[in-house]
Amino acid sequence: SARHRVRALVLGEPERVEAWARIGNGVEVFGVQPPLVESVHSWGRRWLRSRRMSDAVTEQLRAHGASVVIGQLLVGAGAVTAAIAAGVPSAILLGGYESLCHWAFRVGSTCRPETRCRGCPWALALPAVERENLLRLRTEQDASLAAADLLVAPSETMATACARLTGRHPHVAAPVVGTPRPADARRDGHV
Repeated sequence: SARHRVRALVLGEPERVEAWARIGNGVEVFGVQPPLVESVHSWGRRWLRSRRMSDAVTEQLRAHGASVVIGQLLVGAGAVTAAIAAGVPSAILLGGYESLCHWAFRVGSTCRPETRCRGCPWALALPAVERENLLRLRTEQDASLAAADLLVAPSETMATACARLTGRHPHVAAPVVGTPRPADARRDGHV
């Protein structure tokens, strides 16, 4: 943000928006109201949130324009959809394996991520409405993975997993983190 104007759209509760505002040095943080009608099911809620993010990014692009839109896959697929519709370059940050497959990377999983949830035993065990929402979200995510101008993974292992599933090998940019401050040792404190 030192050389660019950066706007971050944060979907969620006010505490989450405030947390982003505290850590976003030089970043303009905009709170995005979650969908007013939230699904009672997890995958329906995620899909509605992705749609809400798409609408919010579309509004921002109309009001301010942008050089690039960057989103994470779980909810950011909607951001990429909005960027593509506006003709703005887009990038997806793959924050973790869950963005590629919710279950495949769990110990003992029999999920086959290459089926993109359509042949996954976990997905097939969901109630029909939830499975439909999962597949709708997965379709949107797959379209974003295929159409984004840039994919970025936090490790070579993650990039390889993405390439195996999508045929696209993301660029690797390891997270930049600082050393945590030493813990305050107390004789009567938690272990």
